[in-house]
Amino acid sequence: MSQMIFKPWEKAISNIKLVPKLVLLMVFSTVLLSAKQLWDANTFRDSVTQVTESNSRSLAVRSAELSRELLAQPDGKILLERVLNAENATSQENDYVFMVNKNSGEVLGHPRIADFDGLNLPLENGNMLSEQLRNESGEFIYHLQSEARHGIVVPVSGTDWVSIASTPDSAASNYYQAYLTQVVWQTLAMIVASW
Repeated sequence: MSQMIFKPWEKAISNIKLVPKLVLLMVFSTVLLSAKQLWDANTFRDSVTQVTESNSRSLAVRSAELSRELLAQPDGKILLERVLNAENATSQENDYVFMVNKNSGEVLGHPRIADFDGLNLPLENGNMLSEQLRNESGEFIYHLQSEARHGIVVPVSGTDWVSIASTPDSAASNYYQAYLTQVVWQTLAMIVASW
């Protein structure tokens, strides 16, 4: 009968007992599971952010269309301000719509800012919101640097006004935090169940 001969490096690998192998397998699978859950959470955050921006855009577009109709009326500016204030008062997530006249600098419907100079707010890209409003002619998205807010700017066709829907990033952040909590509990339950 021939004797099995192991090389030194093969002895080290084959001499591992079953329990350490099982522990290594469980640790490795837990690390992979956690990485996958965090990747899913990141994907979820991106999709929630896109949905929030999409909702803001539809709000700004709807507001721009309504504004165009109201501004065509004799007392349109007064009616528009009433409508904006009523709509902003019913907001549950601290989002609001306001209007800015790019030529006169007039601001309607903003809860804290009354004139164009109040829109000197720093953006994440380093510009000021008032500069970008004056320079941009089409629709654009901005993210404030000092506050966790983003906004969608939509021009009102045939006028010097732009409609701006501003939404806090906390709406998307709250969904993301709830999802992360769920991921942690799921991961812990899977780890406990596997032991």
